[in-house]
Amino acid sequence: ANVITRSATDAAGNTGSASITVTRNSVTITGGTVVVTTNPDGSLNLAITGANGRLFTVVLPAGTQPVPPATSIGVTVTDVFPRPAIKVDANLPAGTTKSLEMPKGTLGQHVCVKDIAGAEFASAPGLCEGSNGGTQVRLPAAGASAVFAIGAGTADGLHNVTIGVSADGSTVTASGLLHTVLEIMTDTDNDGVVDGQDNCPAVSGTADFKGCPAAVDASFERHTVQAGTKPGSTKVGIANADVSIFSQEAGSCASNIGNSPKDYATILAGCSATFVGQTDANGYVRLGLTAGQWLLIAADPQTGVVAGSMVGTVSAGDLARKYLQVIVTANGNSVSGKTTVKTGSELLVIEPEYMVWDSTQAYYPYIFEASGDWGVEVSVTPPEGFVADTAVLSDVVASDYKALQFTIIDQGSCWSCGLDTSVTVTHNGKTEKWQNKIAFALEEKFAKNKKLDKADLWVMKKVSKSSLKISSGDSLWKLVRRELGSSAKDEAVRHLVKQVAKINQVSIPEWGLPAGLRTARDLKIGYMLNVSPLLDFLSKK
Repeated sequence: ANVITRSATDAAGNTGSASITVTRNSVTITGGTVVVTTNPDGSLNLAITGANGRLFTVVLPAGTQPVPPATSIGVTVTDVFPRPAIKVDANLPAGTTKSLEMPKGTLGQHVCVKDIAGAEFASAPGLCEGSNGGTQVRLPAAGASAVFAIGAGTADGLHNVTIGVSADGSTVTASGLLHTVLEIMTDTDNDGVVDGQDNCPAVSGTADFKGCPAAVDASFERHTVQAGTKPGSTKVGIANADVSIFSQEAGSCASNIGNSPKDYATILAGCSATFVGQTDANGYVRLGLTAGQWLLIAADPQTGVVAGSMVGTVSAGDLARKYLQVIVTANGNSVSGKTTVKTGSELLVIEPEYMVWDSTQAYYPYIFEASGDWGVEVSVTPPEGFVADTAVLSDVVASDYKALQFTIIDQGSCWSCGLDTSVTVTHNGKTEKWQNKIAFALEEKFAKNKKLDKADLWVMKKVSKSSLKISSGDSLWKLVRRELGSSAKDEAVRHLVKQVAKINQVSIPEWGLPAGLRTARDLKIGYMLNVSPLLDFLSKK
């Protein structure tokens, strides 16, 4: 601090003096160079040139201090195309505010304002986390400004911040700021949904459809069925699972492989998804789509089953509803399921897409979930050499969740023929009936023991080893990549790394796995990892 004293004598010979204490605070700039000038009112003008030569200007009122324990006022600028950002760490005198001007960028349509103490930049581009004090506002037109109420529920309380855009549209101004993080948010297709939250950033859509012209609501569920002809069954939504959408247009990677249960794991590992979303705690996710033909695929992190569902052809404005099902039978086998939806009052009919044989007995359950009263009847016709415990089962499902189940016994003959099934449902005097052919999938050891490992049969590889040892130079990524093979897509590797991390309680915060007993960096040579999700995934290929 410097003390400046000045003395003066008036015309009558009276002498007086006054002293002023001047405190100079240093300014630390990150991401650019600064020129600091003092305005006549004592305020500081910071002219910061960013890494790409663009100018950021901050005006701090007289008496501005560092935020303890820092000893200097901190300003961080991110001069990147197309999302410039600025953060100012400073304590202002009571009753004062600061202002700034920053580049807008040609695609900047929104700005995230975080005017609370301790605010930080977004954890990922395009996010404006409310939990981090973020308020996303749409920028006014060039040459205009608007007042926005910021800070509801914070320690500073609700206050007005004025946001404007220069006449030439090149810069954004903000005044009335108390703390300050401002981040420009791009909206390439100008549909009101910023690119970081837009499933279709280059195609105009709606906020309800995640920035896309169409969407699909997907539910990912696991049903565990007990033994018996009318068994108990429980349903859970599969949380935190990645749901991927693949194009089924002619010539696409997925369409060239197919769309049967045999193909799901191959598509997930070998094709690039167009859209990916993660299920919530209830197993639900909405994914934006463009017009076209689509296939949904997801892997259950608990059982390793890869489930799929054809979305079919969607057009602009469509909102499809689809289900991804996993069924765990009484003998512990897990299979993907399919859902038939009947309307009126709604009935969901859920059944396995195939039967897994690892012994001479297997189960084939039906699960019914109804709104309203429905009569249901199911029947099976086994192929030559197989018998069912009963031919027909029926029940009434009245706004309930019920299951019916057949036990099929192998007496040895046509394994390639599959199981013929029939379903009849009745509601409000109307009856509908449909039939299906269900393929047999043989567990590898069972097939070899029965000398059934033939090219025309579906034999599922089984890997008994459920753990792998960390070797020198290994990471989770390298380990999973090695097991999948070099041709596996990064998306599939990432999905399975997340599943292995979850089951081993390994934290990977940057991938949304913040809770864990250890971090990925804590994994030492010789550590044994449970890799059952990876091995179950491989066994379904």
